[in-house]
Amino acid sequence: TGKLEEARKTLLIARSKEPENPLVLMLLARVEEKDGEPEMAATYMRAVNPNSFTKVEEAVEAAKMASRLNYPEISVRILSNFESKGLLNPEQKMVLAKAYYHQEKFSMAEYILLPIISSGQADKESHFIMGNIFNRKGDYNRAINQWEMAIDIDPNYAEAMYNIGVAYYKQQKIEKAQEYWRQVLSIQPDAETLRAAEEALKATQYY
Repeated sequence: TGKLEEARKTLLIARSKEPENPLVLMLLARVEEKDGEPEMAATYMRAVNPNSFTKVEEAVEAAKMASRLNYPEISVRILSNFESKGLLNPEQKMVLAKAYYHQEKFSMAEYILLPIISSGQADKESHFIMGNIFNRKGDYNRAINQWEMAIDIDPNYAEAMYNIGVAYYKQQKIEKAQEYWRQVLSIQPDAETLRAAEEALKATQYY
């Protein structure tokens, strides 16, 4: 805590001299994040001017921090400018697409993710998100395909397994649904996913 306070004081002095310096604002946000003050961290992130970034890498790091703080709109604000100029690589585009998704701008997330998925460069979370988008459209087969691809990358991806079960249930393929929910139970998932799988199996035991 002492080191964080020392860093905070140093950075606040720097900010008094350069109030719009994006690096100083980002470092202040990082200090507040580490000190358990997400609201204060977000305040500094919102003060960052997207046009002040000249390097893509710095902008992406700022966007990732904003996403960690659950402020996807800040991530979008920072990265959309670079995307419109064609300056983001696939990995960086995925950061923007995930921010659009968490901002519930699903069509924008899909627009960015589909070419990346088609090129075989998507990570597990991008496949998971794309599956969720197809699921929202009622396109369960394509949703399942995306979640399966996420599991190919991470065989212990419990949330994807659970979602596949739900999609099969919606298609009245109860045994297939139960098969995936049982897989969830076998891999020690997080408490929320475990509870959901247990309840789903219990609800369908007499089908």
